[in-house]
Amino acid sequence: MTIPGHVVPAALGPQQLAAPRRAPATEVTVATSHGGTVRLHATGAPGTAVTTDVHKWETSVRGVRAEEFDHFAAS
Repeated sequence: MTIPGHVVPAALGPQQLAAPRRAPATEVTVATSHGGTVRLHATGAPGTAVTTDVHKWETSVRGVRAEEFDHFAAS
């Protein structure tokens, strides 16, 4: 999904988030604005976005990569 006036840095690039042992999750697209706003869009919810800032997004990505949230998916 492309949002006019927004760019997606290579470091944040569009990512598909899915659990490896479950049915594929909804595709999630990440876009940032020049002002540092990060917007996450799910294909299943057009017109709806989660908005955060670059610092919080990068912190969340580091947590996911460090498997800090895996215990939520284990149940």
